[in-house]
Amino acid sequence: MFTACDDDTSVDPTPPEEEANIAETAEEDGNFTILLDLAEEAGIADVLANDELTVFAPTDDAFNNLPDGVLDGLDAAQLIQILEFHLVEGTVASGDIAEQQDTESVQGELLLLQNDGSDVVVNGSANVINANIEASNGMIHAIDEVLLPSQIRLALEQPNFIDVALASEGDFDILLGALEQAGLITTLQFLGPFTGFAPSDEAFQKIDTDELDGEQLLDVLLYHVTEEGVFQSGDLEASQRVVMMNGDELLITAGEDGVFLNEIAQVVLPDNPATNGVIHVIDQVLMPESLGGGAPAE
Repeated sequence: MFTACDDDTSVDPTPPEEEANIAETAEEDGNFTILLDLAEEAGIADVLANDELTVFAPTDDAFNNLPDGVLDGLDAAQLIQILEFHLVEGTVASGDIAEQQDTESVQGELLLLQNDGSDVVVNGSANVINANIEASNGMIHAIDEVLLPSQIRLALEQPNFIDVALASEGDFDILLGALEQAGLITTLQFLGPFTGFAPSDEAFQKIDTDELDGEQLLDVLLYHVTEEGVFQSGDLEASQRVVMMNGDELLITAGEDGVFLNEIAQVVLPDNPATNGVIHVIDQVLMPESLGGGAPAE
């Protein structure tokens, strides 16, 4: 009886295979050689092997599409910044990404994620071309573009709207704080193209922003940006009306005395270029219709 019982019991001598970590999974995939080499060079290969992460991983083709010399000119700190800008703590599957959301990278800056139900885009232009590559310590999403954080964009002279404001050495601290409070930072970083009219700190000091609730502040800020075109000051008509992102019209007049908005705010520093449009600095904060402002009647 004991012998029969032993014969009926089968034991599989092969132990189950352990699931590969992110670094091992990326290596097995074969499309992330440059990323893994840079992680090794930067000393963060162990992070990919051990920490629970979601990696928006540029393929080798994505790295090869960078302008010549970009990687060669990086110091160790800049290289780590770029790599950590592609990492998010925790496991984020593509199906869990909202239509539009901000997500903090390990590097500290925000990523803009967009999901239309079939395609996921990072920072407005990097497409997820292979999603949900599972690993023991997280998830890999292959992307077709290398993501560059603010310091690197400025070094390459490729600033977006927010980078331009940050590089102005304190002239737009109030505006930047308001944009952060309203959740508009990544929109103005990665979407567009826009024409923006940026009130300086001196302009903001003429009003009391503390009296505005969140909805009112958002309305004010969106009244300073249009998606209707990129308007350089030299291309403006003598008088024209454009629709701003809050839906209100703005009256722009241009003449020998300069460029004016709604006949009250003057453009004091025009034509500041950004990768996603142009910024004109103004000396007054524009008020939308909901707060008693808006374009004068014709």
